[in-house]
Amino acid sequence: MFHDSWMKKPDLGIDYEVADVVQITQEEYEELYEMIEKDEEITPEPPVEPTPEPEPEREDVTVEYARMLKTKEMSAVCQSMISSGIDVELSDGETHHFSLTEYDQLNLFKLETIARSGEMTVLPYHEDGELCKYYPAIDIITIANAATEYITYHTTYFNCLKHYVKSLNTVNDIITIKYGCDIPEEHQSDVWKGIINGGES
Repeated sequence: MFHDSWMKKPDLGIDYEVADVVQITQEEYEELYEMIEKDEEITPEPPVEPTPEPEPEREDVTVEYARMLKTKEMSAVCQSMISSGIDVELSDGETHHFSLTEYDQLNLFKLETIARSGEMTVLPYHEDGELCKYYPAIDIITIANAATEYITYHTTYFNCLKHYVKSLNTVNDIITIKYGCDIPEEHQSDVWKGIINGGES
């Protein structure tokens, strides 16, 4: 009596032999059956290791392709940074976190318009991961202002970074670029210069 190696061993107080049950062809079955009929000793053949297929020769990555991949990667990081949101200190003196997905942005800036119109003194909104509650109109405006500044920062930085990546002429230089790296002045827009210099370009 035996049990396959992948099966749980039955707890019947019997020492079972462990076997590896494998699928065989009809031809192999007939050969084994004939050996059993002749009472011949059956010696398992060692498993044949599959011959690894040779890896295809790697094509050289072109600079243009590397630029495209890096720009796509940096764009994804930029969007992730924006969506992760911001911390804002509100009129209650506490700091609150607000995510900035595309849906959040549409909702927030719609509420900002209402808040600035003076139609409502409190508006419903929610902190990231929290229940919806009423915020004073001034808080909605504060959140929207902080969000606009944060989004402008990252979109402006990414725009300059993309321009910088396009100027690089070797794959090694391109792949070393990380989001947040310094951008040479010749690739900085006036807006970015104004941001990093505190509003002075």
